[in-house]
Amino acid sequence: METNIVMAPETSPKFTDQVDRSNHTHFMGIEGAGMFALAELFRRRGCVVSGCDLAPGENSEQLKLDQVEIYGSHHESHLSGVNTLVVSSAIPWTAQEIQEAIRLEIPVLKRAEALGQCINHGEILAVSGTHGKTTTTAMATEILDIAGLNPTGIAGGYVFSWGGNLRHGGDLYVVEADEYDRSFLELKPDIAVVTNIEEDHLDCYRDLDEIISVFGQFLGSLPSNGTAVVCGDDRIAGRVMNGLEGRKVSYGLNPGAQLRATEVHQSDDGVSFSLLEQGINCGHFRIKSLGLHNLQNSLAAVASSRCLGVSWEAIREGLRSYEGVKRRFEIIGFHRDILIVDDYAHHPSEVTATLVAARQAYPNRRIVALFQPHLFTRTKDFASDFGESLLVADEIWITDVFASREDPIEGVTGGLIASSVEQSGRTVRYHADMNTLSESLIKFLTPGDLIITLGAGSIRQVSEEIKVLLQSGGFNE
Repeated sequence: METNIVMAPETSPKFTDQVDRSNHTHFMGIEGAGMFALAELFRRRGCVVSGCDLAPGENSEQLKLDQVEIYGSHHESHLSGVNTLVVSSAIPWTAQEIQEAIRLEIPVLKRAEALGQCINHGEILAVSGTHGKTTTTAMATEILDIAGLNPTGIAGGYVFSWGGNLRHGGDLYVVEADEYDRSFLELKPDIAVVTNIEEDHLDCYRDLDEIISVFGQFLGSLPSNGTAVVCGDDRIAGRVMNGLEGRKVSYGLNPGAQLRATEVHQSDDGVSFSLLEQGINCGHFRIKSLGLHNLQNSLAAVASSRCLGVSWEAIREGLRSYEGVKRRFEIIGFHRDILIVDDYAHHPSEVTATLVAARQAYPNRRIVALFQPHLFTRTKDFASDFGESLLVADEIWITDVFASREDPIEGVTGGLIASSVEQSGRTVRYHADMNTLSESLIKFLTPGDLIITLGAGSIRQVSEEIKVLLQSGGFNE
């Protein structure tokens, strides 16, 4: 039977500038970090919420505890009583619920559109960049909370001090502004942070020049009294900032930065540093997170907080009290003198930064890296770069690609990255089968190792399995 597919309208209907308490909103792909946070925000603001996801997990279980109806499939019947449908970027427009919603003239919004329509009435601190968005968002929210500004934080990861992806507060919003699918252009920020700009998401951008152009468009959307906060250490981000009119603040480690970190000391329990603002010494600070990349993230949080008039005392306490984000150099366990770490790194630069941080914090441990590539397009585009980034580790293991929203691409596997490592003259172990990976790894590990799982997919489960095996004695010293 022939099916008539209705395509997405050029502009989506506007359902409200704020969450309507009588509105029933259904979220497709509710398990995703960004969708879950938005659904939780709608629920906390009094909206009726339901959702569906083909891979329900921890987020869905949390919503069920809050009496939210969650389905493990897509079906037209889920739209009963629904006023608005919000869809993840990973959901194809041909999905049953979307087509039925269009037929019933129910507004269909992408997640970014719904977020913008929900929060654009407030004051927005939007954190953009190829890397570091979640950590910077969480740090800035922590500082503003300590300062008594009662922010609403919306992050793309589980923030330990929030107990989830959302810190529910007032109409000052600290939010991740994702460049994927140009999502951040739906926001109307008052302060816009750019942590860095690199090639990524080449499934929706032609090349780096187009990415740079869209970041320029994002910063150009600031109002006349808005502020751009940009990492001066990043050459491309700095170039975009230089082309801007209006108020702009640079941060970083380089001498030209308006907010500059000096006297930096790294250890296995964090980073300490001094801060100069316009050349004036503002004192000594400390974060518990590892690596210079997290120092830069903290500087972004500090610079944006200063734009809101936050005191140095509140900033110092906010940074000190920040407990981190799940899957950002998260220590899973320490057993039999083997340290188990898990990290979300899924771009070559992130892999490099994470492994360098591990090397600096634990110089006497053998670093065993287990990498799971994320997305076939990203693996194809950056296979050689991933191979180079993994060379920081002492031992390299690679498993197969986590597909996420994508269909397979012929010839694209984790083996491409393994081949890149081999071309550098290094030994690499390519183990495609996730089901037997932990058992193979446990035979390889020795006391004194640091085993770190890397990737945005399902690789964390291997670190958990290794922890259980070490605890249960499945390891021969």
